[in-house]
Amino acid sequence: MKPSSAARAARRAKGQGEHHAAVPYRDIGAFMAQLRQQEGVAARALEFAILTAARTGEVIGSKWEEINDGVWTVPAERMKAGKVAASTLSPRVCASAISIDGGSLGSRQPITEGG
Repeated sequence: MKPSSAARAARRAKGQGEHHAAVPYRDIGAFMAQLRQQEGVAARALEFAILTAARTGEVIGSKWEEINDGVWTVPAERMKAGKVAASTLSPRVCASAISIDGGSLGSRQPITEGG
């Protein structure tokens, strides 16, 4: 169901932006393959967001120090619910995060900057 124009205007007024259309489940494999062919931080950040089911703000603000032993711990201030969240990361997610930075998990810069 598509939101009404009034609902979209209310979201914009609150600074919440617009929702994006979902990729049909049957097409996600091809979409991810195409995404992995794209270079740049935006493509890696999108891949990271998809693979972790994270919100944009969680991914954009993520830092290397939040990832320890394959677990990503997002601080409460970046979570919509206001509570700390921890997620175990798959090897593919870790590879995507590393390629965002092009470096090591010891870096202190946000993982969406660089490479």
